[in-house]
Amino acid sequence: MLTDSIKSQIEKELSVLVGTRIRQIRRAALMIGISFGDDIEHTYATGPRQGEVELLPKYVMHIHSSWRLIKNDDICLAQSEMFNRIIDGCFKIYKYEDEVAIDSVPFIEISKELNKAFETKVIRVTKVEANELGDLRIHMEEGYYLELFVDSVGNIESWRFFSNESETHFVIFDEAEDT
Repeated sequence: MLTDSIKSQIEKELSVLVGTRIRQIRRAALMIGISFGDDIEHTYATGPRQGEVELLPKYVMHIHSSWRLIKNDDICLAQSEMFNRIIDGCFKIYKYEDEVAIDSVPFIEISKELNKAFETKVIRVTKVEANELGDLRIHMEEGYYLELFVDSVGNIESWRFFSNESETHFVIFDEAEDT
C-alpha cells in the first residue's frame, strides 16, 4: 500500500526537473517523447545495442495520454497535431496501420520550430505540479508549460518518466500507480 499521495509521489519524482532545460519534443510511434537536461553518456545494458555508449539527454518523458504545450496561454503544440493531417485541402484523420507511423505535417512543422527554439535558447523547468489523478503540469521559463492528462479507464499507461542514468521508470496508470 502506498503511503504518500499520488500528487506528492509525482512531485517528488519529477522535482529533479526543476532547473533543467527542455531539450526536444519528438514523436515515437503513437506517443510523444520529451527530453530534459544536459547530455549524459548512456551505456546500453541489454538488447542489440548492449555495451554501446551514446550521448542522451538526462531525463525523458514518454506520454501516451492527452497532452499540450502552452506558451503565454496559447496552445503551441498538442496531441491532436500528431494524428490530424490536411490532405488536398481537406481535414483527414491520421491512420496508424501496420505499426508504421506517418508523421503528420502540423506536428513535424511545429515541433521542428519548437526544437530549434529549445536548442538556441535555454528554457528551464521552474515548477512541477500534479494532482491525485496523475495529471501533471510542468512550468518552464518564457511562459511555457506542459500539461498531461490521464485520459483512460483501466490499467493503461498514461505517461512515464525516467533518467537515462537508471533502469527505473516512474509510470503513471489511470489508477495513478507507480511501478
